[in-house]
Amino acid sequence: MKYETSEETIKFELYLTSDYWDLPPIIDVLVDDEIKFTGEMLQEKNYVTFSHTLAFDKPHALRLKRYNKLPGQCVPLDDGTFKDQLLTLDRVVIDGVDIQNIVQAHSYNEPEYPEPWATLQRNQGIELEKQVLAETVFGHNGMWTLNFTSPFYVFLMTRMDGDIK
Repeated sequence: MKYETSEETIKFELYLTSDYWDLPPIIDVLVDDEIKFTGEMLQEKNYVTFSHTLAFDKPHALRLKRYNKLPGQCVPLDDGTFKDQLLTLDRVVIDGVDIQNIVQAHSYNEPEYPEPWATLQRNQGIELEKQVLAETVFGHNGMWTLNFTSPFYVFLMTRMDGDIK
């Protein structure tokens, strides 16, 4: 396919829910390894927006690095529940299009499992996933990724209707 231009600038919008009792989650939002936002998720409902220029016909990646969950952030309570630190990616809107169905089908999270918890799990025969497909509730630090291409609308068409020719 031939294009009149070789790049496009598109708007990204992320809607996140933060749930914590002590330290807030912190995120870096990256496009193609360029940090577009860094900040603490202090509010229950958080909104991150930015624009980025993408080269056509190349792979791109939207990433969310979640951190600041330290040992002791998950505390069992007497009633069997937990005080914890969680971050949820509720919605992703790119260029005005809510792509939640694409997120559920094509994104993945790579959790950083804390020690000694991870070793205890493995010793019990529990296999910890390296990549958790469609994971948008982040209980551990880690990196969430959605790979895509540009022009973005061509990417949307291939993900919604199958490969177009």
